Amino acid sequence: MAEIQYSIVERTQISDDQLNELVDLCTESFGKDNRDLIVLQTLAGGREETKKKAFYKLVWSTGKLFVAVRDGSTELLGAAVWYKPRETPDETLSAQDASWPDLVAWKKEAAEILKDVNKSGQNIAPWYLNLIAVHPKYQGLGIGRALIEDGRRQSNGAELLLHASNEHNVQIYTRLGFTLQKSTFVRGPYGNFTMYLLAMPPPPSP
Repeated sequence: MAEIQYSIVERTQISDDQLNELVDLCTESFGKDNRDLIVLQTLAGGREETKKKAFYKLVWSTGKLFVAVRDGSTELLGAAVWYKPRETPDETLSAQDASWPDLVAWKKEAAEILKDVNKSGQNIAPWYLNLIAVHPKYQGLGIGRALIEDGRRQSNGAELLLHASNEHNVQIYTRLGFTLQKSTFVRGPYGNFTMYLLAMPPPPSP
């Protein structure tokens, strides 16, 4: 595909149409890999499309949202939403979740990670990449990298954290400068999966 021109912008207010467009982006981008599908069903609380779409809507409407839009049009190429630890929503465990000890332990661990201070000792809270998606037509063009680099600039030198749900994505994030911190095996109601915690340290002080 020929090189395309695009801009990354923050959206602080999202219309219903824009939110639906973000949900469609996720539908196109995720759910093809069985491991990712298990994670999605677990986080959404069910296999139904309505639950998955409701989960996507919740994620996209919470946090700092940055989108990659093709220049000269409104075409959405990709998007990323970041959380600051003290701005993350409370994670409420459902009755179904509570019956799966691994899932309870992982969700509690993830919540603590989001509240943690920067491991470097700097007085800057880390940013957590809650979700990133690039439309399949435009994957491999550096849009995901650009979204992460933009988040790093916006974070003012904070540590960046994220979870990945398969080894392929771990390799991608490693090439972007993240390092694997730990992996957690989770037995859940829709199948078993492993979540990988990765971190990108703050840039060196000048």
